Amino acid sequence: MTFNPDKTLYKTSRITKKITGRIILIESVCFILIIALAILIIWPQLLEDSLNKASDRHLELTSQISDSLTDMKEVQNMFLSSNDLKNMLDQYSASNHDPRIYSQIGLALEQYTSISKLRAISIELEGGPRFISVTKITSEDLSIFDSEWYQNIERTKYLSGYSNLYIAELETGQYPSIAFCRNYYDRGKYFTISTFTNVSPLIRSIDSITKDSFSGTAVFDKNGDFLFGSESDEPNISDVSAMIKNEGVESVTKTNNCHYFTRTIDSNGWIVASYISNRDLYRELYPVFLLIIPLICLLYLGTLFLVTSRIRSVMKPLYTLSKTMSSIKDGKMTKSQIDSKDEIEDLANIYNGMLDTIQTGTNQLLEKEKYEQLMQYNLLISQIDPHFICNTISSINSLARMNRNEDIVNINSALISILQDRLRVNGIEIFDSIEQEIEIVKQYLQIQSYRYDYNVNVIWEIEEVSSKQQIPKNIIQPLVENALIHGLIDEKTGSIEGELRISITQKDAFIEIHVIDNGRGIAPDYLEQLTRAPEKTQTDAVDRGKHIGIRNIQGRLKYIYGDMTCLFIHSSLGEGTDILIRLTNDAN
Repeated sequence: MTFNPDKTLYKTSRITKKITGRIILIESVCFILIIALAILIIWPQLLEDSLNKASDRHLELTSQISDSLTDMKEVQNMFLSSNDLKNMLDQYSASNHDPRIYSQIGLALEQYTSISKLRAISIELEGGPRFISVTKITSEDLSIFDSEWYQNIERTKYLSGYSNLYIAELETGQYPSIAFCRNYYDRGKYFTISTFTNVSPLIRSIDSITKDSFSGTAVFDKNGDFLFGSESDEPNISDVSAMIKNEGVESVTKTNNCHYFTRTIDSNGWIVASYISNRDLYRELYPVFLLIIPLICLLYLGTLFLVTSRIRSVMKPLYTLSKTMSSIKDGKMTKSQIDSKDEIEDLANIYNGMLDTIQTGTNQLLEKEKYEQLMQYNLLISQIDPHFICNTISSINSLARMNRNEDIVNINSALISILQDRLRVNGIEIFDSIEQEIEIVKQYLQIQSYRYDYNVNVIWEIEEVSSKQQIPKNIIQPLVENALIHGLIDEKTGSIEGELRISITQKDAFIEIHVIDNGRGIAPDYLEQLTRAPEKTQTDAVDRGKHIGIRNIQGRLKYIYGDMTCLFIHSSLGEGTDILIRLTNDAN
């Protein structure tokens, strides 16, 4: 069935007109202000600031590369200021290439690498030998001497230059390296000095800056050919190279998907290009944008305050009625006092009338349920197996035929004690002393000793518990009965044999009652049924009325202690059964 609201009723509703008019007016103004502020002012400024920051970071990155290349030159200049090395070169030439002096020059070069940032040094005389530092020179370094780039520098007397980035493999690992070669003329001789530098720190610095600020960074030679860069495939390196070759070098270039930042290193003409995609650029703007959220929140709270101050008088009665009605689920039957002179007051009056009706009906149901529960509990306590009474009377008759009067008196007295205890039940006597419960158990055991071929060793363990301590009534005797009839009895002969241990101890805030037998135990599937909650267990028709069982005790314990678990059963076939009842001291 579809509900069609009455338009006339909607237009004449006082609360609807009040709430709708004020919310539309104030929230519309707030929405327009926030959207205009974000689109027209905040976002373009954030984008411009982010690009300026990226440009500054690119300048920093270019400066680091340029400084590293300049350091390679400065190291060679400091190296050439050493007259000792020049003298050794002169001695080598004058000695007609003495091998000892050759070795001394190699050691001197090696010593110099240990006090500089260089990994290896090489000096090659024009038309003469090549001197190389002793260690840390690799096959990749030596291959530089065979390259066309090196041969070109060596042929041109006053030319110098930097190699492309290559990987030098040492025993300690792989190191990105760059070689710087330069021709010199001194003391009438031409010679070429080559220095090999590990640029791992520079590469890490490039990667770090790129990771923080860009999508990728690449270094090109002056012809636009790729030398090295950070690991990135967006955009493709070939696209950046083509852009440099075709369009030249600009400070900032924008495409549909990226912003490019390019600068030239004066010392060697290398071109450093960094690029940031629009996706990464906007991702960087999000954290900055989050800083503006408090401002938006303040604006929102300001408008919210204006809204609530205007509609408070309208919404307060509705809120009060809603909270009052919601309290029913917590069991609170509170009437609503509203004087708003509108539909809310009408609803409150209807609600109060319904509450009176519900309260009256609930009180009647509670009284009836309380009475029924108490009657049910008393019946659970007073239950006694009729077969037990019949069999006991039969045993008395048998003893009478044998003229065993003393035994008749004993068994009859025990039966009377048990029946009197079961009849001694009323609304408040749901507990009894441990002393009384033990006495009933002893009377029961005495009766069973006459009824069966009885050979049971009963062990009592009453430790640290007062005999006057109160416990729920009639919970020990049914457990003892189960132990005898279902654990220790021999179904073929009808005799009862074995050991029965009854233990009552005080542990912390609990009283623990154990009834333990060494009989045949309980099958796992039946044990699982016994440990279920009483309301979830279906009583078999054959077992109903047979004896006071575990479920009877579970039901009474649940009545007293609620959902707290009090009864535990541990049993194994052929080994016996241990039933534990754990009770709190403050139960009564």
